[in-house]
Amino acid sequence: MFIEEHEKASVDPQKYVENPIKAFSIIKRLTADLDIVSNAALYPTEFTWDRELLFPGSEDLAGAAVAIARLQEYYNLKTVDLAEGKLMDGSGGPMTLSDCFEMGRNLYNEKDYKYAAEWFIAALDKVDTEDIYVNVSHIILRDIVMTLHEANITLDPNAYEYAKKLFEVLPDVNEDDTKMRYYKEAFVKDNAEEEEEKQRLKELERAEVINGSGITSADNRICKSVWLSDEQLLTIAYVGWDAFDLTGLSLDFAEALHVVNYGIGGYQNEHQDYYPMSDVSHGGATVFPQLDLAVKPKKATALFWMNLYPNGEHDTRATHASCPVLYGNKWHCTWERNFLYPFKENLTGTAVPIVRLQRIAEEKPMTTYRYLQMFIEEHEKASVDPQKYVENPIKAFSIIKRLTADLDIVSNAALYPTEFTWDRELVFPGSEDLAGAAVAIARLQEYYNLKTVDLAEGKMMDGSGQLISDTGPMTLSDCFEMGRNLYNEKYYKYAAEWFVAALDKVDTEDIYVNVSHIILRDIVMTLHEANITLDSNAYEYAKKLFEVMPDVGEDDTKMRYYKEAFENDNAEEEVEQRLKEEKVKQMCRGEINVSAENASKLHCSYWKRVPFLRLAPMKMEEVHKNPDIYIFHDAMTDKEIEEIKNFSIPMLERAKVTYASGITSSVDNRICKSVWLSANQLLIIGDVAWRAFDLTGLSLDFAESLQVLNYGIGGYHHEHQDYYHNPNIFEESGNRIATLLYYMSDVSHGGATVFPQLDLAVKPKKGTALFWMNLLPSGEHDTRVAHAACPVLHGNKWLSTLWFHESGQELLWPCPLMQEIK
Repeated sequence: MFIEEHEKASVDPQKYVENPIKAFSIIKRLTADLDIVSNAALYPTEFTWDRELLFPGSEDLAGAAVAIARLQEYYNLKTVDLAEGKLMDGSGGPMTLSDCFEMGRNLYNEKDYKYAAEWFIAALDKVDTEDIYVNVSHIILRDIVMTLHEANITLDPNAYEYAKKLFEVLPDVNEDDTKMRYYKEAFVKDNAEEEEEKQRLKELERAEVINGSGITSADNRICKSVWLSDEQLLTIAYVGWDAFDLTGLSLDFAEALHVVNYGIGGYQNEHQDYYPMSDVSHGGATVFPQLDLAVKPKKATALFWMNLYPNGEHDTRATHASCPVLYGNKWHCTWERNFLYPFKENLTGTAVPIVRLQRIAEEKPMTTYRYLQMFIEEHEKASVDPQKYVENPIKAFSIIKRLTADLDIVSNAALYPTEFTWDRELVFPGSEDLAGAAVAIARLQEYYNLKTVDLAEGKMMDGSGQLISDTGPMTLSDCFEMGRNLYNEKYYKYAAEWFVAALDKVDTEDIYVNVSHIILRDIVMTLHEANITLDSNAYEYAKKLFEVMPDVGEDDTKMRYYKEAFENDNAEEEVEQRLKEEKVKQMCRGEINVSAENASKLHCSYWKRVPFLRLAPMKMEEVHKNPDIYIFHDAMTDKEIEEIKNFSIPMLERAKVTYASGITSSVDNRICKSVWLSANQLLIIGDVAWRAFDLTGLSLDFAESLQVLNYGIGGYHHEHQDYYHNPNIFEESGNRIATLLYYMSDVSHGGATVFPQLDLAVKPKKGTALFWMNLLPSGEHDTRVAHAACPVLHGNKWLSTLWFHESGQELLWPCPLMQEIK
C-alpha cells in the first residue's frame, strides 16, 4: 500500500497533497500505519526506523481529521462521498476502511461526535470489501454505538439499531461498560422504542399493538378498546351479518369486534393492519399517506379495504394512520384486534368532594375557598352537557387537573386541621392521566398548528376550523400544570410556551402571590433544555428572574450558567457570535455575496494614483464602495512569488495572534503557518514594497515586514479585524491603518476572503492584491472591514500581507476637518 500510494504521489506531489483526503491519508500512513509496521518489524528483526526525517505525529493526524470535519461543516460535504474519494473535482480513489476508522477515532477523541459517527459507519460499510481486515465489525459497531450515544446522551434509536447488530455478533460484548449495558438491557427486553403500560378501566383497556415481543400498549397508539363477541351482546351478531353483506367475506375466522374510543389527542401513528360510531367535530381523520387519501369520520358509515393482495402478499399501500382528535370524541369499531376519559362516568360525582369541601372551607379559607368556588362553577357548566364539555381538550385537561393536582392541594389543606379523610372509592384520574392529557394537547398543537397563547385564552377550533372562544380562558394554574407536565415529559418547546402563558397571567389572578420567580426559573430551565447551550430567550427571562431574586439557583449548575452570563452581561454577545459564525459559513459556500444592485455601482480602471503609474498604470477592480475595497491585478509576478515561497518554506511555523495585552500565541481559530520577511533577508521584498507604495500611496516607513502565510488542508482564520484594540502595542508607529493582501496561488475550491458585514467574498487569484483601510480618516476603527479566511477545500493557499501604520501618513492621509459619522 505504501509503495502504490508513493508512486501515485510522485507523479505530481504538489497536486497530490492539495486533495484533503489524500493529505489525511499521507499523515495517517506516516503516523498510525507506520506505528503498526514499526511494531511488527521490531519484534522479529530488531529493526530500528530511521527517525532523523521529520515525521508528523498524533497531533497532526488529529488536526487533519478536524480539518476535514471543518470542510464538511463549511461546505456541506457528505461523509459517504468523501469516503469514496469524491471531492469537488472528482479526483482521488476511495479511502480505505482504515482511513475511515482513523477519521472516526480522531474525531471521537476531539468530541466531534456527529462526524465521528458518520466516519465509523463509512468504515463499517467497507468491511466486506477489503481482505486485509477480518473480524473487525464488532469493534466498529461498538464505536458507532458509543459515538451516537455521546452525541445524544440518552438512549439513541440509531445507536440502538447498531447495538442490536453488535449483540447479534457478540452477545457478551462489554458487560462491564455502563453505557453498553444501557443498550444491552434494551436489547434483551426489546423495549428500546416502546414501554409497556398496564392500565385497566372497567371493560375498556388501553389499546395494544402486536410487535415482535408480543402484545403491548405503545405511545404511538393513544386510545382505549375492548373486544366484543355476539355471546356478550346480541347486537354484535346483527353487525356481523351486515359486515358479511357489505364485503362478501366469511366471518368464520374473523376476530371479535374491536370497539375503540379516541379521546383528547387520541391517535395512532402510521401502521398496517371500521365502522365509525360517532361524528368528530375536528380532527380524527383516517389517512392513507401513500394514497394521499384522508377520510373524515361520519357516524354509522363503514370504511372498507383489503390488506392483502389476492396472492396473499402484504399490500403496503394500505398503510394508514388515525389523526389526533382535536375537538370531539371518536368512537369506531373494527373487525380486527384505543384513551376514554377516565372521569366521564364520574363527572356528576364531583358533587361529593364539593359538598365535603364545604366542611373545611371555614378552617382554611385562603387555600380552599377559591378552589371550592372554582369547582362549583365548573361543575355547573359541565352538568349542562357533560359529553360536549369533555369533548373540548382544554376543559378535559382542566377536569383532570382539578381531580389530581388541585384536589391534592385542597386535600393536604384539609387533612391537618380537621383530620379529614377523602373518600377515594370513586375512580379518580392520577398523575399519569394528567401527564397524558398534557402530552395529548401538545400533540394537537403539533399536528394542527395551534398556538399556546390561543389555547391559554380558551380559543379552540370549531368544526369548520375557525377559532372560537366558548370555554373561557385557562387559569394560571392550568397553564403552569401544562408546562410542568410537558417539562417532565421532555416536551421542552411547548413546556416553555405554557410557562410563559402562566407568567402572563400572574397579574390577572389574585389566588397566587409571589410566584413570578418560580415561573421565571421554570422558563429559563425549559428553554435551556430545549437548546442545551446558552439560549438567548432563556437569558432574557433569566435577567428578569435575577432582578427579582438575585440569589436564586446558586446551587444549580444550569442556573449558575445564566447567572454568570447575567453578571458578565455577555449572553447577547455569545448568541451574536454564533450568528456571525453561521453567516461566515454561508458566505464561504457562496450562498451570500454582494447584491446585483451594489455590484452595478462598481467599476474597473487603470490605477494612476502616483506619477510612476502614469507611465505603467495598474489594473484596478473596485469590489466594494464605502468602505472602499480594491483588487489590483498583476501586483506580484510569478518569479517574485516562487522566490518568496521557496525562501519561506524552511522557516514556516504555526501562525500566532497578538492579544490586547501584547502576548502572542497560537489559537485554534487560526490554522495556518507563517513567516515574517524583510528586504534585508530577501532582496526581492524591496521591489514588492516599492510597488506597494505605488499602489496605495501610503508610506512604508513604519510598515511591518511582509508576512507570508500558507493555508493547507482545512486551513482558515475566523472573523477578525486587522487593527489593534490596544493602541499602546505600537505606540510609536500607531495602529494598522491599512492592509494590502497578496494572493500568491490559485485555490481550486474554498479559501475565499469574506467580509460578513459587507456581504463580500473575494476568491484568491494568483498575482492579485486586495487592499482596504482599517481605520477611518478620523483614526477610529472601521468595524465594517472585519473579515475571515474560509477553509481551503481543495488546493494550497499562499498569500502575503503588508500592514501600513498611521505614522508617516499624516500628509498622505490627512484627518478630516469634522468628526466622521459612521
